[in-house]
Amino acid sequence: MAETIRSFTQPLLRTRSTPARKKRSRTQRPLARKYNAPILIHVAEMKKELDDSRAQNGTTPVQYLDKIGILGPDVVAAHCIYVDETDRKILAQRKSRVCAQSVPAT
Repeated sequence: MAETIRSFTQPLLRTRSTPARKKRSRTQRPLARKYNAPILIHVAEMKKELDDSRAQNGTTPVQYLDKIGILGPDVVAAHCIYVDETDRKILAQRKSRVCAQSVPAT
């Protein structure tokens, strides 16, 4: 039985990220596609993240990730606690997978 090590990319993209970090995070999607690797990213995990994203980006974390082209079928979005109906539709349209916890982080 052959064993395989599977890599994935994990952009560190928080709402308070610097412009340079946001720019580097945008490179994750092409890199993941090139190597057929999934993208794992924590999204809308805390209320503060939602509030910061609205203040800094003018939109929710999910909508921001969609705007910069991160979301897609190769994305596993962890948490997604603070999402609205529009966010859920976007995640479904992009065929991104969600790995959620039932209790919000503080």
